[in-house]
Amino acid sequence: MKQALLQCASVLFLPVSVICWMFSLMRNRGIFAQSDIIVVDCHMVNFGTGLIALDVARRIFAGRKAVFVLVWEPTGTQNPLVKNVFRDITVVTIRRVRLTFRFAEKNFSFPDIVAVDKALERVTKLFFALVVPGKELLNNADVVNSVPVPADLSDVIPLYRNSSPEGSDPYAGYIKNCLWAGLLPEGAAPRPKLPEQSRRDIHDRLASARGGREMRLCMMYNRVLEANIHRDGSFIVDYVPAIELLIRHGFQVLLAGDQRLERDQMDRFGGMVVDAGKLGVDIGTFRLFAPLESDICIGDAGAGLIFPMIMRMPMLTLNFHPFSYALPGTWVYPKTVHDESGSPVPFWKVLEEDPFGYYTPGGSKHRDWIPQKNTSEEIFDAVQSFLEWLDDKKATESDVALEGDVPKLSMYHSFGARLSPAFSIPTPFERISTP
Repeated sequence: MKQALLQCASVLFLPVSVICWMFSLMRNRGIFAQSDIIVVDCHMVNFGTGLIALDVARRIFAGRKAVFVLVWEPTGTQNPLVKNVFRDITVVTIRRVRLTFRFAEKNFSFPDIVAVDKALERVTKLFFALVVPGKELLNNADVVNSVPVPADLSDVIPLYRNSSPEGSDPYAGYIKNCLWAGLLPEGAAPRPKLPEQSRRDIHDRLASARGGREMRLCMMYNRVLEANIHRDGSFIVDYVPAIELLIRHGFQVLLAGDQRLERDQMDRFGGMVVDAGKLGVDIGTFRLFAPLESDICIGDAGAGLIFPMIMRMPMLTLNFHPFSYALPGTWVYPKTVHDESGSPVPFWKVLEEDPFGYYTPGGSKHRDWIPQKNTSEEIFDAVQSFLEWLDDKKATESDVALEGDVPKLSMYHSFGARLSPAFSIPTPFERISTP
């Protein structure tokens, strides 16, 4: 009975979603009419997936009149203000209307996501066929599959991937990420930029908070704490010693992640640590300002690091795990891994036997291995080493220690990341002698 009521409510609300969607398409028909290529995926993806597809589209369709439709919902992770920062592609934001509420400690959304996706896909194709005909209509998967396989990855990425049935390739996610990361060399595309008024307003507020002192800006991304131990970040309080070090090194720290310091904790830094609330600015705008205007970025591996990667700013990625799937930075500091007895698993063994972790198709063969989030001491050491590197920019021995061991099907390889020298890895002798 309960399931029947839920299905009935979903069917009843579906026409509302379709009508609102059609209205949004009609409202933007003038923009669509002036374009050659339109990328629209009716399924609302998360922030990271959507931003990667958008960044790929603006690069591979450079010089053409392309429009990217960014679908969002208030309860989702998308930031609709993304449309304001790109100059080389037109971004149209469309809100997908669904009734969402919480009752009896459960979340409910109508219509059903599968039903609304199918319905919107049909009406979208009909709209463009009748109202704006003759356009090249693509979805996110089409965009990513348009990226040519670079020569150095031709032995690990199948050239026939475009002909594979959708969803049939268990490595599709890795391939998408690797191809995108390989498109990020300096100067390959115009850098995203906030509108000048928004930039100036936040810069002025930052200067006022720090009392007019000349400081560089450090974006800090602290990932939301999750039950999934493979994806969670460290507690933000574990970053405090590193934050103090950054301030002594001349940086004002912008907290642009999911975790927050208590107000009294933030106040004791005298305006050198701020978030959107402290500055009194819109959080969506602040989360764009931080990666687009900062000098460096430090934070947990996660989608919040995509814009810093696009900007190619010096980055230190902490809690980097799994090694071959996580979003990298200039430097990465991995999670250590323990076995079921609590003993550390040698790093080279993790790299060789479990590079994709729980993302491994079919599941990891080492499900008893437990990744450990970075400790406060590890975070401090990694940040200290990173700051020293920023001062002299000299290569370290660890820059080449993993060249032959890192799987090529990884963003670490495609992006050209390096292992932090603060992370202890075995010497060749230790590696050979370890059972």
